[in-house]
Amino acid sequence: MQKISTLLLGASLLLAQDVAHMSFTPLSLPDAPVEATQVRLSSALITTDTTGKEEKYPLRYVPLLSSGDTVAGSTHAFGAVLDAKGAALTSNDGSVWISNGQDANTLIYDGNATYLLTHFENRIGAITQTTLTLKEGAIVPTAITPIDFSSIRGISNVCAGSRAPWNAHLGGEESSADALLADPASPFYVDCALAKNQGEGYCALSMTMQRYLGKSEKFNAHRYGYIVEATVEKGEPKVARHYVSGKYTPEMAIVMEDNRTMYISDDGGDNGFYKLVLDEAVTHFTPRWKGTLYAAKFTPTDGVMGYDVAWIALGQGDDATIEALIERRPVTSDFFELSLTPKKGMRKIVEDGYTYYMRPKTLGESKRIHTQAELELGRAFLESRKWAAYLGASINLKKEEGIAYDPKGHRIFLALSKIDGNNCGAVYAMPLDKTYSATRMEAIAVGEVLTPSHPDYARYGDRYACHPDKVANPDNIAFVGYDTLMIGEDTSSHYVNMLWAYNTRDKSLTRVATLPTGGEVTGISAGNVEGKSVLFFNIQHPMGDVCKAANKASGCNADIIEQSRPEDERGVVGYIDGLPSKLY
Repeated sequence: MQKISTLLLGASLLLAQDVAHMSFTPLSLPDAPVEATQVRLSSALITTDTTGKEEKYPLRYVPLLSSGDTVAGSTHAFGAVLDAKGAALTSNDGSVWISNGQDANTLIYDGNATYLLTHFENRIGAITQTTLTLKEGAIVPTAITPIDFSSIRGISNVCAGSRAPWNAHLGGEESSADALLADPASPFYVDCALAKNQGEGYCALSMTMQRYLGKSEKFNAHRYGYIVEATVEKGEPKVARHYVSGKYTPEMAIVMEDNRTMYISDDGGDNGFYKLVLDEAVTHFTPRWKGTLYAAKFTPTDGVMGYDVAWIALGQGDDATIEALIERRPVTSDFFELSLTPKKGMRKIVEDGYTYYMRPKTLGESKRIHTQAELELGRAFLESRKWAAYLGASINLKKEEGIAYDPKGHRIFLALSKIDGNNCGAVYAMPLDKTYSATRMEAIAVGEVLTPSHPDYARYGDRYACHPDKVANPDNIAFVGYDTLMIGEDTSSHYVNMLWAYNTRDKSLTRVATLPTGGEVTGISAGNVEGKSVLFFNIQHPMGDVCKAANKASGCNADIIEQSRPEDERGVVGYIDGLPSKLY
């Protein structure tokens, strides 16, 4: 077999034509407290070929790298957070800052070697390039290289991600660098020189990013909050930030088969959903994009279960021109007048936790904006969510998370961690038309709130606020072929976070894994390393979140977390081992 490494996009779904369907044996819930400290996995994968014949494959979870692990010959440990000069930053106790925020994984094969690119979700974002090889059937990391993003002034809060069809990694900067808080003319301005503002939110982010930048440059809020790209060519990383994707708090982007259309989710409260259509198809790493950005307008047809989808154009632009505008350090009030009370010509805006009134400014109202084109560019790409709200797009989605693409079914999937009237969330399917434009959104996997009147309250109420046989606060998702959508949780409403397999053909939901309590499921991706099929998923911040049960008097997992050791809190990148070799 040719030495390849690929994820499930486009033609790679045809690697195993003899397998028609796959399923996992169901996994029980953890019972004894010790089981809540372990990775527990479905015992087997069952494949069904085109003749109906079934094969069963025993499975196990194999940790590949944990936070702080080292590899001979590598300068930095896995998860080390560096500054713009490549020096390791330190934590408050003086030790090297090691992140346990492993998030997205992407396999890259550059023709010579296989690399795993892994996000670390911190205020100072990080992506590592881990060289992989296969030894006696096991995947072995042979080098760990932190990717240098200093050419784009670093990255911030990179969250979920995906593999682009042109062999590159795309990640979302879910950054709290809201320029609304950095503008002295804004009613929400936060003065970071005041000690009371420095511990959290925007000020904590800006001050932490200043540690990365050093004295060479002052933090610029408009620079962060976009889609970033990384790949490896001839062993060397290449990076870019794509300003044409628009500024908000992007969770991730995923590209359609046309190599032009992509969808971008927006994490947080009262946020939007976006579509970027590039002017030309991308076939290789391209540091500068040109395209048109759209925001979705959702019209409910079945409460929170179904919507019609329309698209509102925000603007057309290119990375280079937008970046040049950012270099001049405009502020929000260069593009909009904002007020806490209504004024003539203003519209009420509710976005990401803020309520205010706003009108777009005209040319001549700001000395920093010289042309009408700059004014329109700034509205659309530096203040995308505000402009989308003003134009009538739907900016009321709660906790948008992962997106997945099913090329066979010609649809995408979107995880909403919370929906109106249901704090357990749901996963939606969105069919596409011939132009790859989403036209509908319908719920397919919905969480279920446990209340004292629920028939299963007595059985589960001490450990769960959402029913454990349904998804809770879905986050990372990935379509891995064979009618299978993997759904990972980021929840404090389950005793443990779970990984699920949703069968898009028969609509069944199967519990595949449970994680150490307090840890989030991240980095779900399928691929092939030197002929070995694998399905990655990570354990982010284990022992990090105290769960909340339906029974308010229950301590849920508090005792387990209180007794945890530092080694229990290390994040883990790992994979499901035992898959048939030609599955991916």
